[in-house]
Order: sequence, then structure tokens, then C-alpha cells
Amino acid sequence: MQKACLTCSLLSNNFLSCDSSLHLSLICAQCQCFQSYYFNSLNKQCEQCNITCLECSNNNECTLCR
Repeated sequence: MQKACLTCSLLSNNFLSCDSSLHLSLICAQCQCFQSYYFNSLNKQCEQCNITCLECSNNNECTLCR
């Protein structure tokens, strides 16, 4: 199953919208990377995995893609 992770920079839980051009979707008032995307902490962007995000670190960032 694909797993999206919360972005490290966007931990607030009261968003009304998220910028889909940044590959973010609004889930339960939080901005999360799209499924099969992971949060790259170096450039602070959601980037696409080849297949899926397998593991998240502290529910904030993808640490393993496949």
C-alpha cells in the first residue's frame, strides 16, 4: 500500500487548502505529500518515488522508497 508522509515544514493541522502543484494534498486539515511521493528534507519538496514510499521517519518524512 502506498503511504504519504506529512511534510516536515507543514506540521500545522488547520490548513484550509494545499498547493497541488507542489504535490501536496489536504488530508484531515493537514498538507501531505501525494501518494507515491516523499518529502525530500534537503530541498523541502515532495518528490516522486519510483513505486511507493515504504517507510516514514517519525511520521514526517519518507526514508525508504522503492
